[in-house]
Amino acid sequence: MKKSKNLVLTAAALLMVSVGSTYAWFTTSDADTIDISLGDIGVETTLDALSDEEGIDLEPGLTVESTGAISNTGSLYSLVKIEEDSVVTYKGTSEAVAAPEDTISFEVSPENGEYEDWENGVVWYTDENGGMYLLMDPQSTVDLSVEAALKGENLDNSLMGSKISLKVNSHAVQAIEEAVVSEFGIELDSLRPVEESLTRSSSNQAMDHLFEIMGRK
Repeated sequence: MKKSKNLVLTAAALLMVSVGSTYAWFTTSDADTIDISLGDIGVETTLDALSDEEGIDLEPGLTVESTGAISNTGSLYSLVKIEEDSVVTYKGTSEAVAAPEDTISFEVSPENGEYEDWENGVVWYTDENGGMYLLMDPQSTVDLSVEAALKGENLDNSLMGSKISLKVNSHAVQAIEEAVVSEFGIELDSLRPVEESLTRSSSNQAMDHLFEIMGRK
């Protein structure tokens, strides 16, 4: 009887040990990292000032001519949209406001006449609405020829004696298809090389370049 009682106590002790104890397992771990850095985009637009004689007492129907440059100052490919964003300060006022629609017509072109400037890393494209875009290599620059026509048929007497600031706005986004669609609301298929629209000849190199840069993953 005494022996049986000891067996019961031993079984109870073993049960307590198995319930309350933990067991160590062989384990190991390892980790590594990949370090990256993000590039940047930047755009700089400069327009050469007119002389006093060229820039005063202008009248509807005349064309203002100047030069300038657009530079991709960043480390990434960029698509740059060129937009006219001129403002007017009416006579007797001090606040500049947006120039009335369709009163100023801008024409911006490469000063060297090369719309596919592979040497300098700048290719010009246009969309179906006439918008102008530059696909620019990192650290590339294009010299511009700028003509701003004062459209006489739309410049009425309210603009007599006013001051107009002719403004070219360069809006840049990273040259990735998703970014371009989101920022400019255009599909790549809607862009055509400007050289093609001028010469009526195909420019496969320019389109291949567009899709190659935009399709990077």
